[in-house]
This record gives sequence, C-alpha cells and structure tokens, in this order.
Amino acid sequence: VGSGETAFDVAYAAASHGATAVSLSTRRGFVSVPASFGENVAPLDCIIMNAGTHAWESNWSRRVGFHWLVTTKFQRLGMLALGGSSCGWNQWVGAADAMEWSEGRKHIVNKSTRCMPLLNRSAKRRWWARPWRLWDSAAASVPIGVDLLDHRAPVELRESSVVFASTGSDRGDLEVAADVVVFATGYRQ
Repeated sequence: VGSGETAFDVAYAAASHGATAVSLSTRRGFVSVPASFGENVAPLDCIIMNAGTHAWESNWSRRVGFHWLVTTKFQRLGMLALGGSSCGWNQWVGAADAMEWSEGRKHIVNKSTRCMPLLNRSAKRRWWARPWRLWDSAAASVPIGVDLLDHRAPVELRESSVVFASTGSDRGDLEVAADVVVFATGYRQ
C-alpha cells in the first residue's frame, strides 16, 4: 500500500525474489522521475531544479509559481519524447490526479525507478509501444510484473485478502488475495 520509494523498492524485491503475485496500490497516483541517469551524473531532480527552474527565476515568479508553468511543459515534453509518456519518466501507469501541464509540484515524486518496468508491462504490450520497451530491459529477468491498483485505497483487511475502494470513480470495491500486506504510506505533506 503506497506509491513512494519504499513501496516501489518492496514491490520490486518481492517480484524479483520469488513472489507469485505482487500488487501495489496508490490513492492519487504519482510522478516517476529517476534519481539520476548514471553514477557520475548529478541527480535529475537537482538538474531540473537548478538549471531548469531556480537559475533564472525572480522573487515574483517564485511567489506566483510562474517557473512551474514554464518548465513543467518542457520537462513533460522531454519525458514524452524519450519515455513515451508525459506522466513521468517511463511511466505508462499510475498518473497523478490533476496532473495538468500547468502544475507539477504537488505530487509524490518517486525516484525508485526499478519497479516501473514491472508496472508498465501490461501497458507496453501494444505494438506502438515497442520503441520505449528499451527502458525496461534492466528488469527483463524478473519473471512477474507488478499489478497497479490505481486510484484505490484499502478499506478492509480480511483474513487472507484486502478490500480496496475506488478513490477516482465509482468502480466498486476490489478484493485482492494477500499473504503479506506492507503499508509504505510515508508521511503527509
């Protein structure tokens, strides 16, 4: 339960170490942005914030959030071109609520990207998604994917299952069989 870095790390570890099924739930979605593109490269969020945002903004633009209006569009276009989706880096599922082109600072940013290829497997089965499967090759040896219970929150723990209610629309409750439940919900901002 959760969509932050800890939840992603636990889901990846379970999927890559013999679990028969792994499900991850998120109430409001998330934004996937890798920590970096290599060991000798500065963290990506630092590059975005320093070069793309704070290097040029005035006090006025910081107060009104003008920098997000401008830079978020370029960041999301870059993610779309290189990763196939503007929701986040190589993120084809789990889009954050109200993730409009004009905002980008009000969402969980997840920098643990090892789990994204496992979440994306079902979404990238389409023929036109083939060019972006390149980003998923690091997780090719993991035998199972991770099911995303998108926009669902746990409402009841039963003896061998968890009941999730929809948080986005009237899709009804969903019961998921569970041997282990991990609450990696972090903190409230």
